[in-house]
Amino acid sequence: MACNKYQLINTGTTNAYITFRRCEDGAYERNYECIPFRIYNLWVMDDTLVSSEMSQLALESEGAFPPPAPEPGISMTFDVSSGDEYIYASSNDEITYTVNWGDGTVDVVTDTYLDLSHTYSSGIHTAKITFSDPTSVDDFEVYESNLTAISSISLLTNLEYLYLENNSKLTSYSPITLPQGLIDFSLYQSALTSFAPPSGIPDTVEYLDIDGNALSCAEVTNTLAYLETTNMTNPEIYLWGSAEGQTNCSCISEQAAIDSLDVLDGKGYVVYVLIC
Repeated sequence: MACNKYQLINTGTTNAYITFRRCEDGAYERNYECIPFRIYNLWVMDDTLVSSEMSQLALESEGAFPPPAPEPGISMTFDVSSGDEYIYASSNDEITYTVNWGDGTVDVVTDTYLDLSHTYSSGIHTAKITFSDPTSVDDFEVYESNLTAISSISLLTNLEYLYLENNSKLTSYSPITLPQGLIDFSLYQSALTSFAPPSGIPDTVEYLDIDGNALSCAEVTNTLAYLETTNMTNPEIYLWGSAEGQTNCSCISEQAAIDSLDVLDGKGYVVYVLIC
């Protein structure tokens, strides 16, 4: 049976009497005496609230109670000064993708893929995308956009390809928990200043691209050391140009880098990195 929350005020000058069934024990009818101008918060089963003095009662519905749980989805934050935002996704079956851009625009697409762009006014915006069947999605991309944060990627439990490329304001991806089973993960030409996913890199990853980010020379060394702790299966890893914004790379210990690469080579990793 449905349960709704109401706020009730007796606007009259005399007491009013109401009867209803409470959500907690809907099998029993309750009787309340409502004093003038006092506010009552009621949790009412179905439409069981009645009163012979209803004309002097101001009754405002506050919706279902408890409120329905929000539909799970992926949240994205964009810091917009110019340009459009681009989202692509594909699924093994035809599903419904719903993108609430957070500015009053909602796009709904039913297909085996989603390919959308959106133009915001300047400022900070949060968008949310939901899926009628998240388990069917195998590819998700946000590219050439003003993305600064993304969360709940792990909702896509069968995701194989995740591309967050050419997002010049994406300096961190700490909220991301990567789905187990991920194969390709690319952060190409974004703006990461460090690399170490909080949930770790899934062992299934075969291709990892963090080319052209904003890693300091020391962070390139730290990344190589971090990769030593991972257990991917013969991956290709790209680190070319990740420290290209540095005036020099003298802070990279060449010997430490060589030692790391020897370890990674022994694990079957193929790593492309510039040591200068």
